[in-house]
Amino acid sequence: MSSAQDISENVKHARDQALVGNYDDARVYYSGAIQGVQQLLKQTQEPDKKEKWKEALGMLNEEQDLVKSLTATLSSFKEDPSIAGRQRGRAEEPSAHHPGHDPDVWPPPTPVESSRPSKGVRPARCSEERVPSPKISSRPAGGGARKPVGAGAPSRGGGVAGK
Repeated sequence: MSSAQDISENVKHARDQALVGNYDDARVYYSGAIQGVQQLLKQTQEPDKKEKWKEALGMLNEEQDLVKSLTATLSSFKEDPSIAGRQRGRAEEPSAHHPGHDPDVWPPPTPVESSRPSKGVRPARCSEERVPSPKISSRPAGGGARKPVGAGAPSRGGGVAGK
């Protein structure tokens, strides 16, 4: 005879096992919980309780079906390794047309021709193209040394410095 507590424990274990990926164990616990609910349905005489157990049975069957679906999907990956390629949009194995060629791997870079001239060769210079650079003086144009803006004693009051 199953009790509601046994069913609750089986459901809890089934969900825990499914959560961590132990789908086979989860299916076993779901089966135990479903059998327990079916036994209680046969024994229950009250219509309200019977209706609630039927709802619970339907929910447990849905959860068990989801776990079965996950198990079937995982086993299909193990059986047919080319499914992973088709899932990404490729219909054939990468080596079908080009043996040893994987389209997900880039080819090595091509060598670049050096644009620098070899050591003994100098580029020709044209004197006409050269523009002399202006001479920069280290002294200010006014002749005397100037203080940078904002240097010196801070001004008092809010007015313009020097007034």
